[in-house]
Amino acid sequence: MLTKPGSFPRRRPVDSPPPLRGEIVDGRPTPRYALAWVCSDEAFYKNLSVGEPRPVSLRNFTTVVSKKWRSDQTFGQALKPIPYPRRNGDFYLIAMFNDRAADHLTRVRNPAGDPLIQSARRTLGVDQDPTIEKTLQWFRFP
Repeated sequence: MLTKPGSFPRRRPVDSPPPLRGEIVDGRPTPRYALAWVCSDEAFYKNLSVGEPRPVSLRNFTTVVSKKWRSDQTFGQALKPIPYPRRNGDFYLIAMFNDRAADHLTRVRNPAGDPLIQSARRTLGVDQDPTIEKTLQWFRFP
């Protein structure tokens, strides 16, 4: 089923979360959205390398993210943050989706104080670069 342009925008501000995925809005199911930061691949690898014995690259970034999440997480693997590479060389650094498990409507009321968002922020290296902080928003995914 196709959605009308504008009914589910490609991007939404962090303080304007989408409805729960699958919720019917104007006769259409809400698509999946990701709350994510965006950065270049160079910035992502550099920030993720802080504290690592070897530089992070396309070959090992998933291993490094998994290791950092295990040491920082209290939320389980279902809510693990996801670095999603885009074709243009940028990364979406996904903190959570608009799924029931994430309780996204409650969490985005205070992103700076929410433990899941902050854990994803540290795990993905966002805390190493203040310019990335400003990119946090909701994106239709994929």
